Amino acid sequence: MAPNNGWLTAQWVQRGLDALKATLDTSAELKSEMIEFLFEAGFWDSSKLSFPAATARFNACMNPERRSEFFKVGEIWALMKRFNRHQFFLAMADDLGYRVERIPTDELRLRAMERIADALEEHNTIQQRALEQVTDATAIINQLETAGPKQRIHPAVREGGSFDLAEHAGSRFGYFEQEPDPDHASLASGF
Repeated sequence: MAPNNGWLTAQWVQRGLDALKATLDTSAELKSEMIEFLFEAGFWDSSKLSFPAATARFNACMNPERRSEFFKVGEIWALMKRFNRHQFFLAMADDLGYRVERIPTDELRLRAMERIADALEEHNTIQQRALEQVTDATAIINQLETAGPKQRIHPAVREGGSFDLAEHAGSRFGYFEQEPDPDHASLASGF
């Protein structure tokens, strides 16, 4: 084990546990809400863990003597954010030598508005691409509709049946039926 340089003491560990308890060891009602959140957010699996078992797990995570059960960093972070209980974070920042102050509401509002603007810009870009694809596809359909001799899919294929190539070997047009083009009727009679 690496040397602890004198800071890794029982008091240091107790300070961390106290901060964790101040963050997560709450009233029974709030604890139930926290457990529900862990299920809803996907941290804990309700198909593998009943609510009473989850309560026991939550309590075990708060007990330093039970080394087999502990909260994951993501669980603590999500619980602090969701329930606005930051004591553990503040104790960590203080221990590491950082001064913490909340970001002013106006700055938070500006950041949120920037995220909304970015999302809208991304949405508009996607919508513009989709509109271009629809326009291109519509142009292709219009070209096909106004093109020379019109082709229709053979009725057997159109109606979900199969098309037996051997059966139609003598057919001039195979899978497609050709509508005669009145301007080119003399060409069609040459076949």
